[in-house]
Amino acid sequence: MRWFLPLIILLKESQCENECCPQIFLQSSGELGETQSAVLGIYTITKQKLANTPHPVYAKLGEESSFHVYYRNKENDPKGWIVGGQLLEDSFYIMTGQAEPNCPAGIVGGKSGGNLTQVDTSFSIECHTDQVKVSCCENVNVSADVAIKENQGGSLGEYKQVGDLNGHPLYKGGYMDGYLFYRKAGSGPDGWVISTKTDENMFMVTTRAKEFCPDTVSAGYDRNIELDDSLSIVCMVSTEAVLQDPGVPALPSENKEAEALRTNTAVLNMVSLRIICVLYLWVVNQ
Repeated sequence: MRWFLPLIILLKESQCENECCPQIFLQSSGELGETQSAVLGIYTITKQKLANTPHPVYAKLGEESSFHVYYRNKENDPKGWIVGGQLLEDSFYIMTGQAEPNCPAGIVGGKSGGNLTQVDTSFSIECHTDQVKVSCCENVNVSADVAIKENQGGSLGEYKQVGDLNGHPLYKGGYMDGYLFYRKAGSGPDGWVISTKTDENMFMVTTRAKEFCPDTVSAGYDRNIELDDSLSIVCMVSTEAVLQDPGVPALPSENKEAEALRTNTAVLNMVSLRIICVLYLWVVNQ
């Protein structure tokens, strides 16, 4: 029966991986958001394995530094899910103190590596997906009348959807050909922002609005400082739209030709039938 043990271990590891989210999102609006903002944000599951634990390892890779979320299972404290730099180091940035869950998603509360006495209850880990699940307007118009217009006028104008970022649509346009995107850094002014680059640390306009689509935004901040409640983002209706008689159902453009052919065929069949009936009656009466 010993030969079953490796198989059982593999099955448990596979189950653990399958249960856990491919991506997770770390966020905090409290102490950890101020002192450990660099380690917050989106992490992706890796193929790395740690000895003596079936739990997955997540990574956030950067140009200058990388961070990991993993399950620490050493004899000395801390044990459980932590956020650190290199794996298995004795130094770490965030300790959750939670050793029970197989996956990190759902954890609430964490302590800073430099302050193990105070718990930041605003810290949380949740599942994340880059997949855009809600359809938003293809084109939007950004307008404002006060601070943003005076100081960030180049951010106003029409924007067109050009892709996606952080699980939300990505727009490009405006008078300065900038970007309207959803910031998801885990701290600071997350939500819809306008910037010259898709950089979470650079923004001309912030909204702090976390709705899925930008057309619900009704206020913004000039450089995340001065409130401007005149900011508005609205959907733009295509000028190519064709007016349609409300009493007649509209036909998709690709079906119009086929529908016209069917109509012509029906008319020809009806005329042919009438001609045949007339000929039949004429023959009978002779």
